[in-house]
Amino acid sequence: MKPHTTMAVAAIFVCVVVAPAIFGDSAIQEIVIKNGKFSQEWCPINVPVEKAIAPGDLQYLKCPDGTCLSVQVRPEETGSVITFILPKLEADQTLRLVPTNTSKEEQPMQVQKTADYRIDIKAGNTLITSYCFQPDSEKPYLYPVIGPKGTHLTRGFPMENLDFEKELKAQDHPHHRSFWVAYGDVNGGDFWMMGKDPNHRDAQKTDEIAVTQSGPVYGRLLARNSWVKADGPRAVSEQREYIFYNTPEEARVIDSIVTFTATDGDALFGATKEGGICSLRLNPKIDESHGNGVIRNSEGGRGAKECWAHRATWCDYYGTLDGNVVGIAVFDHPTNLRHPTWWHIREYGLFSANCFGLRDFFQLPTKSERDQPNKHVGDYLLPAGKSLTFNYRIVLHAGDTDQAQIANRYAAYGTPPQAEVVWKK
Repeated sequence: MKPHTTMAVAAIFVCVVVAPAIFGDSAIQEIVIKNGKFSQEWCPINVPVEKAIAPGDLQYLKCPDGTCLSVQVRPEETGSVITFILPKLEADQTLRLVPTNTSKEEQPMQVQKTADYRIDIKAGNTLITSYCFQPDSEKPYLYPVIGPKGTHLTRGFPMENLDFEKELKAQDHPHHRSFWVAYGDVNGGDFWMMGKDPNHRDAQKTDEIAVTQSGPVYGRLLARNSWVKADGPRAVSEQREYIFYNTPEEARVIDSIVTFTATDGDALFGATKEGGICSLRLNPKIDESHGNGVIRNSEGGRGAKECWAHRATWCDYYGTLDGNVVGIAVFDHPTNLRHPTWWHIREYGLFSANCFGLRDFFQLPTKSERDQPNKHVGDYLLPAGKSLTFNYRIVLHAGDTDQAQIANRYAAYGTPPQAEVVWKK
């Protein structure tokens, strides 16, 4: 019998099914992966299909060399998303994967609530990070962020009062909370700074932890937050989703999907450098000013002077920590607003993707009456009832930019391999 095929682009939440086909209770015969011109290692593949697949119906795929890959299936309104991780994919390689019942031993990704306002994300029993959303904090954040060899890649302050950070004089900017989402002007509300009065300040409040999902391929966390101004009105609603892939510790891969919805009238994102929809503050031992850090970007920029206020598809910040070269790379997805984004990245360890702060990045004059229009260069109006989604990938990596193959990893994210699903009739 002749098999039927479904073509899909394997990407994160921006997949397009080219020729959908639904065949009742038919099963998958094979999935054909066709890679582009860049080789890949530990590449997450997400394949959307317009068919409901029960999670237990597809658990493993077998490679031609006999390697067994775990599969995770997530139901969606329009079908399912099949996810697996390829250990290696050569340039221009075509790979045929067939479903199998063969199992494999592995440590799953675990997403577990371990305290009233903390959710831990672990690879097996190894902590990677925790989602913290205490009511007395002005915003939720991920802390700690643990990379290769157990290195702590982000700053401890203000969550912890660490002696070495005091000695390095790196306890500035207390609103920089490890790994977070924030912006300094939404309908006039400042959701970047902490505010002087903890009882009367603009703040992000977690309304609901909607999803905590553990699994062999990834762990998933979805939170719904309200950005509420001190004087009462909600400026914007936000859905924050993280996908933590089960990759080796030398290259932990995290996808961040942030969706803003103007639920209470228009939401105006005003132009300011003070913000970042994907923001980190690095461990001072690996930043440029306190430690031995190096900043690089996709356009050949090196150092804060060549990367701050510049557009790039990715930025990477790395250094030597506890004898290991480690770093964090952030990828801006091609579907994001104003891609490639501008970067608010500093020698003291701030690392933020910010597509709104053009007024400050261009250093436009704003003091005279003639210059007043400059204040709004970079503004973005999200109309009432509409949504705006940002996709980023974060890689916690061993080695420098080249050793970690950051350019190739971005290619796998921005222009992923194609996946052809062949169905049994």
